[in-house]
Amino acid sequence: PISGATTPGGIDVTSTSIACNSPLEPTLTADTSVVVTITAPDGQSDAINVNYAAPPVITDATPAAVRSTIAESMTFTGLNFDVGSTVVFGLPLSGDASGIGIGYAGGTTITCTSPTEPTLTADTPVVITITAPDGQSDTITRTYTAAPQITGITPDPIRATIATAVTIFGSNFDAGSTVSFDLPISGATAATGV
Repeated sequence: PISGATTPGGIDVTSTSIACNSPLEPTLTADTSVVVTITAPDGQSDAINVNYAAPPVITDATPAAVRSTIAESMTFTGLNFDVGSTVVFGLPLSGDASGIGIGYAGGTTITCTSPTEPTLTADTPVVITITAPDGQSDTITRTYTAAPQITGITPDPIRATIATAVTIFGSNFDAGSTVSFDLPISGATAATGV
């Protein structure tokens, strides 16, 4: 299963040890036993088995769109998710942030809560990295969606006894959004005609 039969680079040999670099096998999908053979110049040899540890492989992450102001429960599916693996979100403003409350299920599922990025002003792709305890990793990209940002409202003031057409200005307003007014006596009241 290993793609190379020889070691790359130089080999450092003493009478009791040989130091070399192992060949890579980046598409390995499961831990695999590999035979390592030392052959002397006269043709004599000896062999030993060693395990090649497969890297984590992320096949999916849900949700696909992560709300930037809400800590989301996320599920990652794939292969070779070892206990002790880390989940790091490459946030555009805050920098790298770890997933919170990481849970593991059978090597094929990792769950965690996403960190927030509350000052995000536009939907932004975020690279999420799962790193195994041995340092191998895989990445997946998900979109952090920006929260609505209100920059103004007109008219101001609004007449309390007359239904008034109101326009709210800002960014990240999506179809299906709702508007409510937190009135001092009536409480939160939904706007009409949205």
